[in-house]
Amino acid sequence: MKKLIYLLFIMFLSSCSVFSPSKEILSLRVDNFQPISNKNNDNFNLYSVDFTVKNESDSVLSFWMMSCSWQDNFTINDSLFMFKPLVCDKNYPIKKKLSKGSSFSIRTIIFEKSKRHNSILKPFTFAFIPVFENEFPLSNNNKTLDTINLLNTEIKGIVMNKIKRNQDVIWNK
Repeated sequence: MKKLIYLLFIMFLSSCSVFSPSKEILSLRVDNFQPISNKNNDNFNLYSVDFTVKNESDSVLSFWMMSCSWQDNFTINDSLFMFKPLVCDKNYPIKKKLSKGSSFSIRTIIFEKSKRHNSILKPFTFAFIPVFENEFPLSNNNKTLDTINLLNTEIKGIVMNKIKRNQDVIWNK
């Protein structure tokens, strides 16, 4: 009888969602990673890359990004690579909404900080870190330049804390 109760208890626990693998709510796909010419022949390589973030959940997802410094929501696990800085005169928070199954894509340039002696790239990955709507409440009223600069810093801070805690870091597969 004890064995039967024990077996039923194990079956019950294995059916609980605590033990089942959780489904990612967002996915990141990286495509068209290609070297591009560096006309200045500086001491770094340039690469073009496309990112696609897709809502894999069964509901609408809302998250914050900056209009120009959107790359703050992304990271690369190799310190030799970084996003090419963008020139922009109006950088402000925007809320992205993705319905079930929808996605958005970004084409960007990254650069390798120093040319390697060989042309073989070691494997590295990219990640997207969403700042969900409830993590960054914002009213559209009274947005001043100082407020926007502060909001940009706050979004960067939330992303950095999430990376440190490995929370909501969506690595490309």
